[in-house]
Amino acid sequence: MKRGIITYIFACIVAVVLMIASQGCCPCKHLSTDTKDSVRVETHCVTIERVDTQVVELPIEVYRNVTRDTFSVVSTKYAISTARIDSGFLWHDIRNTGSVQVLTKTVTEYRDSIIYRDKLVTNTVQVDKPLTKWQKFQKNGFWWLLALLILAIAAFVLRNFVKFKA
Repeated sequence: MKRGIITYIFACIVAVVLMIASQGCCPCKHLSTDTKDSVRVETHCVTIERVDTQVVELPIEVYRNVTRDTFSVVSTKYAISTARIDSGFLWHDIRNTGSVQVLTKTVTEYRDSIIYRDKLVTNTVQVDKPLTKWQKFQKNGFWWLLALLILAIAAFVLRNFVKFKA
């Protein structure tokens, strides 16, 4: 009984291997023409400008004024100084003529590239060549071998596992 099962399983494995091997030998029937590959690259540039205020060292300007009068005025590009003597006291004023601000522009550029790859197949040509006898056997033989395998498995199951009462 055991030897029959092992032989049967071996026969089934051989049948399955033969079915798989018979389907693996079929050549391709279609030839493709006009196949095009194209690569498209899109680059997106984003420029961000940022305006900042920076502190700038002013150039040093020195002016001196000597006078015999009780009143004196000295000015530079950025300030005016006034000095006077009144009732035995020295009075001194200094004023800025305006504010100095320097605006700087910081430019930051971001680049982003996107690559698109397209493959276009525009035409498929059918080869006008009849199937050979071996190819016809491969095409139809699979179904015959599958039917035989199913019948063999059914016969094995019925013979060994199902008992008929007469």
